[in-house]
Amino acid sequence: MKFSLDNNEVQFRIDAYSADSIRVSGQDYKDSLIVTPGKIIPGWQPASVGELVLRDMEQVLPLDLQVLLLGTGRTLLFPPPPLMAGLAAKGIGLEVMDTAAACRTYNILAAEGRRVGAALIIEHL
Repeated sequence: MKFSLDNNEVQFRIDAYSADSIRVSGQDYKDSLIVTPGKIIPGWQPASVGELVLRDMEQVLPLDLQVLLLGTGRTLLFPPPPLMAGLAAKGIGLEVMDTAAACRTYNILAAEGRRVGAALIIEHL
């Protein structure tokens, strides 16, 4: 699925998503990653939502986000409750959706100037 958002204030936008890769500002990523309007963290460790623990989110804590979108792969799966509670305790709103929806939502919120991040899981089947 290709997207067509072009906002000069957003350094990193999601151009396209497929089941096995995500294109961010012209570069393809084949492993899970975290994207914000000003930063990319490639090689994010979790390969599935079931593996997620609060420690996996340590990289997003210093990013001063209003909301974190969690793209859980091809289907919507909720992360373990301790992860959700831990992020809420740190003041980060977590929205969980499949990765395609997270990519679309990220582009919209980033274009609005929101402090948004997308933690995107790419499943390797």
